[in-house]
Amino acid sequence: MNPAVSDTPATAAGAARSVKVSEGSDNRYRLLWLVILDPDRGECSGAGMRFINFARELTSAGVLVYFAVNCWPGQDIQSMREYLACLKEQKVIAGSFILQYRYSHRQGTMGALVFHPGLTNFVLKSVRSAAVDSIWKFAEANEINVFINSDRMLLFLGPALAGRLPVICDWTDSLVLYYLRALNRRIRGLDYKGLIGFLRDFQTNLIAEGYYGRRSTFNLVVSPVDKEWLNRTNFCASKNRLIMNGAKMPAYSAVVKTPKRLIFSGVMDFAPNYEGALWFLDKVFPLVLNRHPDATLVLAGMNPPRELQERANKRVQVAGFVEDMGAEISCSSLYVAPMISGGGFKNKIVEAITNGTYVVGTRLSVEFLAPEIRKLLSVVRTPEEMARAINAFLDDPSQFDERLKQVRAAIISQFSWSNRTLELLHLLADAYAVHFRPSPVSERLEIAKAAMTGD
Repeated sequence: MNPAVSDTPATAAGAARSVKVSEGSDNRYRLLWLVILDPDRGECSGAGMRFINFARELTSAGVLVYFAVNCWPGQDIQSMREYLACLKEQKVIAGSFILQYRYSHRQGTMGALVFHPGLTNFVLKSVRSAAVDSIWKFAEANEINVFINSDRMLLFLGPALAGRLPVICDWTDSLVLYYLRALNRRIRGLDYKGLIGFLRDFQTNLIAEGYYGRRSTFNLVVSPVDKEWLNRTNFCASKNRLIMNGAKMPAYSAVVKTPKRLIFSGVMDFAPNYEGALWFLDKVFPLVLNRHPDATLVLAGMNPPRELQERANKRVQVAGFVEDMGAEISCSSLYVAPMISGGGFKNKIVEAITNGTYVVGTRLSVEFLAPEIRKLLSVVRTPEEMARAINAFLDDPSQFDERLKQVRAAIISQFSWSNRTLELLHLLADAYAVHFRPSPVSERLEIAKAAMTGD
């Protein structure tokens, strides 16, 4: 029997009661999810926030979720074990598996010289087969019936398991889009340093997204523009699904705003974040200070590179890691999002809005949002437009109160983790149905057999 999903379930937990799997002893999904986790940062990282919140919601909906992680040489396996045990104790996951896939320098060099993934899998077959066998052994022991792979370094596991399980390849973002936008910026800026290696990485990801994207049951991305580019690279639009991240909804209270305090947040050693911060400091903030010389800017986020740290002054605070980012954002007058590269889902934008802070951002920073939400924000294309929008806000913040109220209500209604998990449950149901659907030939044989036996 194929799983069926109700058309109008109210919650993810409600959907679980209508999503049924005939395989397995307890008639439910048993999901093995290959994830990337940082025990030190947990949910503070974008990846950790995504995986853990989805797992927590899926578990509450009755799905048995198992995390698999790969520990590379140099990573603290004991720390990972303790973190996974903690997630199990908190009932976020039902269990876990630590994979220790690795290869020698010689094998890695040979694999890197072969651009086609199929040939790379052949060259590294001896070392990769052990990883496939170990993860399949764990899957069999725990009666796993759906597999999601979110680790690009282990994409080879997808085709290896696809004959046994429905396989969902979770790309999150399209790196083809990321590299194309970065390449465009390099060319416009006449920056050709390391261009050969950059083009090689672009080619590698272009081929990988096409090759592995065609060999999965479904592919998963987190923004509409990433889905558009994945459609172009794997030519399998019917396999590509969009499920955006959710957001935690903080209790909204009357926080005292610091007048003329601007904030931008993110992991600051991530290229799109520090490129955007430098662009803002060079091209936008001076225009803001011309009109509002008492304005301040906070750059909040871990690992700020030296180039950003050197720009700190009495008007620019490079805060580094912030313990409570929500509090830092909520006390700021305005959130600025100067994204000029990258793609994907911008957690920072949703976080700013849910914490009651209005957003002025570039087109790239809000492209993942629906048009009706974007029109409530101040979306700009040039440094001059951004400075004018910020100055207009600082002149009279109260004129934006109603827009902020509307956009926050829209975000809360659309971006809860339970709503996003409901979409993921639908995807699990579809993947299971597609994988175990009988072929037309076998269906005809079953019909003929039933007719002959009178069943």
